[in-house]
Amino acid sequence: MGRNESDLTLGKRGENPDETFFIGANVQEIAPFKTKNTADFVRWFKEHEAKAHEDQRYNVIQDDVTAHNEKGTDCVESHSVIEDNAAVKRSNAPGVMILEYLALACVHPKNKSIVVMIVYSHRYYPEYRDAAFHEKASSVLNSLEFTDR
Repeated sequence: MGRNESDLTLGKRGENPDETFFIGANVQEIAPFKTKNTADFVRWFKEHEAKAHEDQRYNVIQDDVTAHNEKGTDCVESHSVIEDNAAVKRSNAPGVMILEYLALACVHPKNKSIVVMIVYSHRYYPEYRDAAFHEKASSVLNSLEFTDR
């Protein structure tokens, strides 16, 4: 769907009306003092994520942010479930849609002013929730690795 030097977005339509799947990855600079330790990074991420949910069209149902340090650096994992009351749709179907995503954000191990984030999201009507969402999303997030190349 889009690509530049710091962002990559992949998307596809689902089988059900207005359903979409997205995978996104980006790299962004932050002030290194914001991530002195894992607790600081979790706090920074929660603030960053809260700004994205400020829009009146969203009603946050679940928003869990936890430390996730399996990548050799400070990371956070976020699982959110959000009602989207003004989703752009291809059909005229009434009702809210659900946006569910799992995100992993990590401070780059060699440059503490860089954050690398990968997100897997599914937008669906409540009756079409994917029971394998967490398994699929985790597979995508687990693909993130830092190498010396």
